[in-house]
Amino acid sequence: MSAGWPASGHLGVRIADDVRVLDGGRLLVGGSPLTVLRLSPVAADLLHQGQMTVSSPTGAVLTERLLATNIAVPLLDDHPMPDPRDITVVIPVRDRAAQLDRALAALDHLSCLVVDDGSADPSAVAAVATARGADVMHLPINLGPAGARNAGLAKVSTPLVAFVDSDVTVTPDALLSLAKHFTDPKVALVGPRIIGTVHTDHPRWFERYDAARSSLTLGSVPGSVRPGAAVGWLPSACLVGRVEALGSGFAEDLRVGEDVDLVWRLVAAGNRVRYEP
Repeated sequence: MSAGWPASGHLGVRIADDVRVLDGGRLLVGGSPLTVLRLSPVAADLLHQGQMTVSSPTGAVLTERLLATNIAVPLLDDHPMPDPRDITVVIPVRDRAAQLDRALAALDHLSCLVVDDGSADPSAVAAVATARGADVMHLPINLGPAGARNAGLAKVSTPLVAFVDSDVTVTPDALLSLAKHFTDPKVALVGPRIIGTVHTDHPRWFERYDAARSSLTLGSVPGSVRPGAAVGWLPSACLVGRVEALGSGFAEDLRVGEDVDLVWRLVAAGNRVRYEP
């Protein structure tokens, strides 16, 4: 773990844009699920001009309540970017050499581990990974996305891990910006907005639909992810996690829904999960 990680300094929060502040700052209405929160005089004083920095046990309790109800969002702009050496990218793949090449090209300068999940042509996957400077792990049988991610997770020695699917393009800066959320020691997992795209001049109908209405696109409002909130899960196509909080990772018996299961188990264990569009 590199010096300076996690980032030094106290967590700051501000009232979310869609929250109404009434009664001279004593009453907050909004968030998800919809919450009406009346502040004590002490809490109202702490939340000065709509924002605060956690510097006391009382402030920590208030911040927990504000973030859990999505009445507030964290202030991260003043925190430095994590060291790139603190994150390993795990990419599960089964064949799809061309997509893998595009994904690895975007992740230049980050440590990447490609987990070949029983490809029909493992040599093609290995050739792409080697050419892009990534490590490769070959699984003799197909375990599915959850099992492949877990196999990679077990080899990660950095404090942070990013799970990036082979058909996803994301930059190092984007992943490191997401990792700023780990300034909050309760955050275990964070995910970005996933936007569909096409790579041909004549996309098929389902490619056009995915670009316009992808089921993985969860909106433009950041927040804490939990059952009952506006964002209740995160797609595993792109996630950044704190390794020590993830344990053994995804439920390998689930070929679908493994991302929902992981998010809900983390939340149930008292961790915080964030969506950062």
